[in-house]
Amino acid sequence: MKRNVISFIGFFVGLFVFLALTFGVVTYAVPDQFAESYQRALVYQYDYYKTLEQNKIVFIGNSCLSFGFDLDLMEERTGRPCAILGNHAGLGLTYLINMSKSNLKQGDIVVIEYNDFDGIGSELLLTGIGNRLDMYRFISPHHWDDVAKSYGTYFTKKLSYNTTGGYHAEGSYSASAYDKRGNMSTYRKECTIPYPFTDEVAKKYNWATFSTDDYNMNMINVLNKYVAYCKSIGVKVYFTRNCYLDESIKSTEEEIVASDRALAKLLDAPLISNSLDYIYGREYMYNGIQHCNTLGAQKRTEQLYKDLCKYVDFGAN
Repeated sequence: MKRNVISFIGFFVGLFVFLALTFGVVTYAVPDQFAESYQRALVYQYDYYKTLEQNKIVFIGNSCLSFGFDLDLMEERTGRPCAILGNHAGLGLTYLINMSKSNLKQGDIVVIEYNDFDGIGSELLLTGIGNRLDMYRFISPHHWDDVAKSYGTYFTKKLSYNTTGGYHAEGSYSASAYDKRGNMSTYRKECTIPYPFTDEVAKKYNWATFSTDDYNMNMINVLNKYVAYCKSIGVKVYFTRNCYLDESIKSTEEEIVASDRALAKLLDAPLISNSLDYIYGREYMYNGIQHCNTLGAQKRTEQLYKDLCKYVDFGAN
């Protein structure tokens, strides 16, 4: 009996050592091949966020925020240091809000660009954070299994790129599109979405619809728990909406307003933005129905600042 117990324990100790060694080899022994990837901007964002002290504003969102936000302009308008966390919807809001907790201080403000995705794009995350072991701690326990299952694919890709000259990315979908704060700084001129916006075009770019009954309650609960946490440490939370290309909208104005009202009732913090204020013509959009060009990013940032001013007194700024 004693021998069986020892064998049982030995098996699991051996398994743990094997998994730890495998993790070490995948993470460190094979050189990182994704330094140029678009998602690597998440590392820039986190490193910059860690340097900020009290009285900051952190904006959390997906690629819509990344393409549609001017960090310098927001800092100029508010007179406060600002940071961005997130550049892809596939990362999931849960990971990003866990990351935000690492440097929240009393008096800070969090603005969340709402989206429904409560999962995690494991491969996207792994290639994004690369060898940064300190960033694995933001993965929620209920996502560990998903991430572990993606390690084989991640390792295979690392080995493949290691033998074929590495992974290369350029343009707006690369790390070089961002400055070291994780703010998209590459100039984005004109809309590249085909005109007119037809059903055929929508096969690639999608139609946008607004509803009052399609909100993910799992995500709502996660966000409301986060709001409660922030309140407990003296941090204010506000929610904003995504921007859209006007031609892609299928819903009526009444449906859009009703959708905003329905979401506002579900959230435990103010929804400060009206979706109608974030629907833009193609002169402000770039390569996706939620992606602004540089001019659109300035327009969206100004509108978001106006929305914030309804709830926050920025003084002479």
